[in-house]
Amino acid sequence: MVLIQRLSALRMLEGQDMVEHLDRFREGANQVQSISSGSKRLKQTTLVTLLSLGLPELYEPIIMALQSRTDNPTFDMFTGRLLQEAARRQVVKV
Repeated sequence: MVLIQRLSALRMLEGQDMVEHLDRFREGANQVQSISSGSKRLKQTTLVTLLSLGLPELYEPIIMALQSRTDNPTFDMFTGRLLQEAARRQVVKV
């Protein structure tokens, strides 16, 4: 329970590196998954939801786009999209 609370409390600050944030999130998720078994493991949709709750407001359009999909996005798909957006934002800054 403590690990899930830590995972759900993880927040990315605006300007923080997305790769670092995702690494910390994955580390926490892996800790939860390693002590969980079978039906107690976190589902992909739960991981996507927890990750999306900790993102800055500027990622809201991506979150809304994923929510409007008819299928449930996988964690890997969501993180890939976040990395693409973070890279795009870096290019725009330069």
